[in-house]
Amino acid sequence: MKISKLFLVLGVVLAMGLMAAPALAATAVDTDSKLLDDGVTTVTWDSSFVDLAYVGGATTMLINWTVSSASGTADYNGNWHERGITPRAKNDPAEGYVREVSEVPNTSATFSATFTELHYSEDESIDMGNAHFTIRLDVDIDGDTITDQTIRCGVNCHVETPV
Repeated sequence: MKISKLFLVLGVVLAMGLMAAPALAATAVDTDSKLLDDGVTTVTWDSSFVDLAYVGGATTMLINWTVSSASGTADYNGNWHERGITPRAKNDPAEGYVREVSEVPNTSATFSATFTELHYSEDESIDMGNAHFTIRLDVDIDGDTITDQTIRCGVNCHVETPV
């Protein structure tokens, strides 16, 4: 009887720890940039993320951006579009979804990618998946709080699980 209560308590503690564990973060490994219509101002953002130790669940991406003009700002306007999960192999496709998590005005937004299935790559002996999406930033070039241009920023997240 005491042993079964001990296992019950240990099971509850373990389950609580798993529920409280934070999502794992993917590492930003590349940036992209766009020259705006004024021909001078550039917006740069984190565009490529990698999680080489994906164990399931949500992996988060903190997307930071900067504006090259001294008084310019860019703000995530709440619009984003999931472009898909790849590879789309006929018999073994990767599957999953992307979700918006949070935003820090004028500096960053956090998104998560959750893969419900990964593609097995025989060449590399890994399970893998890629999430592709775009976010939209409203850019104020001159600091007058009026949006001068809205741009689309492509983001990709690659995950791997060694088999």
